[in-house]
Amino acid sequence: MKLEYLPEINAYNDSLIRLYDFDVIQATKLQTEISQTIINLRSELDLSKLDFISSINCNLVFRLSERDQGISTKDNYLFFCDLTLKRFEEMILIIEPFTKETKKGHFNWLYDLNIPIELLFSADGEW
Repeated sequence: MKLEYLPEINAYNDSLIRLYDFDVIQATKLQTEISQTIINLRSELDLSKLDFISSINCNLVFRLSERDQGISTKDNYLFFCDLTLKRFEEMILIIEPFTKETKKGHFNWLYDLNIPIELLFSADGEW
């Protein structure tokens, strides 16, 4: 699985972070890590510490928050994804179909917030 930041992907200067180029096993591992670390332990999850994720040009840390803020950064390298417990539980459900099958063109957004940085989960990196 690869982790990559793509700045200014459209005319509105929106950006995205994508988790892509993964198989069923890696999708399952990510789902398990979110469930165990964030949901069960209530701890942050630093994706750079997961051996099945390879960073292209950034790092992303998932953190529990009192409100859904989405992804933020100060330096366009270290990103924080601050979401409520409910939103992380929804993320697990969004990942679920990828734990059964991955195919070209199979993607989804891991949250739906109106912020400038989106979070894409895509088997082949496309959307």
